[in-house]
Amino acid sequence: MGKKLEDKDKNNFQNLADELKPREQMASLPSVTMMSSSSLLAIMLGHGVNGINVLELSNRLITAFGSATELAKADWRMMIERVRAYNEEHPESPIKGIGKVRAQTLCAAFEFVRRAYDAQGEDFKKKPVTSADIAYNLFKRALPPDTRQEIFFVLPLDAKDRPLSLPIPATKGVVDQAPVHAREILKHAISWGAKSIIVAHNHPSGDPMPSEEDVAVTAQLKSAAEIVSIPLKSHLVLGKDRYYVL
Repeated sequence: MGKKLEDKDKNNFQNLADELKPREQMASLPSVTMMSSSSLLAIMLGHGVNGINVLELSNRLITAFGSATELAKADWRMMIERVRAYNEEHPESPIKGIGKVRAQTLCAAFEFVRRAYDAQGEDFKKKPVTSADIAYNLFKRALPPDTRQEIFFVLPLDAKDRPLSLPIPATKGVVDQAPVHAREILKHAISWGAKSIIVAHNHPSGDPMPSEEDVAVTAQLKSAAEIVSIPLKSHLVLGKDRYYVL
């Protein structure tokens, strides 16, 4: 135990601003889905090593695999081998502290999540979103209970109007920042290969009646979506147990 504390003291993690520390990020955000992959991985790793704080270690590990997705697919033996190869190619910025125990721990966590999704059967992907009620139920599922922040979600759809994923929290805060919303929403839509999208945001007051800003944002999002040929099908404003469709 003493060795871990000593290593942590030497890698300057404590000198990072609170907003850069993964656990502080998690505590301040309405949903963990808003966190970066490197921050989530850093929480799983737990601590850094001598000279490398846990965030840097997380970033290097993801870089070694090319993406968080490829890392999550790796067997623990492959993980150790890839780290070895990376360190040979990057002696100036090596990955340290990823041995058998840590690699197996990460591999077990990734497999647990895969099994959880398999158990769900991903039924939500099988049913086309053919009505606002269906869309509302999906967005309601994704909205953190009793949140006091506005969260803007995007639901990417395939060519048959089936969800490619559960609703993705794209931005948080006030809804009248149209350029920000358009950029983040279309980024997610493109990354999922969406053929169309439905978006939604919540009103913490519980009243789903749209504001002038809501209407303006919808028009700007629709125009931006048309440019990249990913039509915006509708925009739901989520209230308490009811919704409004723009």
